[in-house]
Amino acid sequence: MSNRNQAILPYNDRRRSKATQIEHMFDRIAFRYDLLNRIMTLGIDKNWRLKAAICVKKHHPNALLDIATGTGDFAFQLARLMPTSNVIGVDFSSKMIKEASRKKSEIANSDNVDFAIADAENLKFKANTFDAVSCTFGVRNFDDLERGLSNMYRVLKPGGIGVILELSEPKNLAVKLFHELYFHRFVPVLGKVITGEGKAYSYLQKSVKHFPDKKRFVELLKKVGFTSVKAKSLSFGMCTMFCFYR
Repeated sequence: MSNRNQAILPYNDRRRSKATQIEHMFDRIAFRYDLLNRIMTLGIDKNWRLKAAICVKKHHPNALLDIATGTGDFAFQLARLMPTSNVIGVDFSSKMIKEASRKKSEIANSDNVDFAIADAENLKFKANTFDAVSCTFGVRNFDDLERGLSNMYRVLKPGGIGVILELSEPKNLAVKLFHELYFHRFVPVLGKVITGEGKAYSYLQKSVKHFPDKKRFVELLKKVGFTSVKAKSLSFGMCTMFCFYR
């Protein structure tokens, strides 16, 4: 049975698929996406990405695929840490890919990273293509979680490593209170002011609340075939890093 993830929609338009609405949303906020990420996470997202990239680097992959790459922040992080490896970042938002490509032209030593438009749930790459796959802050936007994760499994070589970063709800009471006030109340208002797209950031906080908890997501990763799945809470539970193997 597939794990549909349709309950939370950016525009609450039941006539359009979640995938269509997500694509439209990211196209509209691409020009301010990086700025809002820094503000939304107080800049801590850079440290989260570094930890995830170091986890991948330990396994010395040659071919890496970054899914739902957005404007390419994690793809660039991988490329910096592994300059002799080849990194491909894919996203189904054409404007996100356009922004990632623009950034590449301004970033030194980024010749080993390329970007392409692709749907995470319908990847066209052949099976067993990549030594490592990643998805940072993107899986909660999948229309069908199981299908998206199964695609990651399919394109990953046997023995390859996967890593996922996803925002999560902290358990510590004090941190949870701060998280509620800042992330769930202040960020949507700020997002509307900066991008004019308040619904995108209201959707963001709702999607985090409704995403499967750590235990359920680990079970889903194992269900599609991944092994040695480990989940690590970062920054008092505001983010969770999942590392796993095929």
